[in-house]
Amino acid sequence: MLIFFEFLTLAIFAANLTFMVRRKDYASLSALAAGFITVGLGEYRNAFVDKVTSYNEGFLIWIPKTGVPFFIICGGATVPSLIYQAAKFAADKITRFRILVELICLGFISLVAPAVELSGIALNLWKWNRDYTVNAWWCFGIWIFYSLFLATPALLAIIVEVILKKRSHSTDS
Repeated sequence: MLIFFEFLTLAIFAANLTFMVRRKDYASLSALAAGFITVGLGEYRNAFVDKVTSYNEGFLIWIPKTGVPFFIICGGATVPSLIYQAAKFAADKITRFRILVELICLGFISLVAPAVELSGIALNLWKWNRDYTVNAWWCFGIWIFYSLFLATPALLAIIVEVILKKRSHSTDS
């Protein structure tokens, strides 16, 4: 099961990257790049400073000397681009106030962060090295963590989209 999940995540990463490059979707690519940075920094901090979580040892591909499976970085970097693409898809269905709708969708999508964390624990992908109680404060803390590391790169993609649109409008004039 773990190896299947690992390779599925890497396949989604590769397919999404290919899709973005072929479409020249610079906003999504910026979310992916920012996701690599934020998730990489978060995992670096977890591996060498906080050690809040540890990963199941059954994964195949690891980043040397970190205790971090490679798919976590690729999957974590892919999530912001998928969040952005989902928000953009929803906003495309509404013609007015498109950027506002993207921001609202981004906010709603980020609310599932505690469920993602609990799913990872339930699937035995990772475990917390400290005792925790699932309550409102725990959910809020997880939401802040995921918002910082995953929703912020998606927000960057929205900003890049706005900048690219302004540039294309200014060159069209």
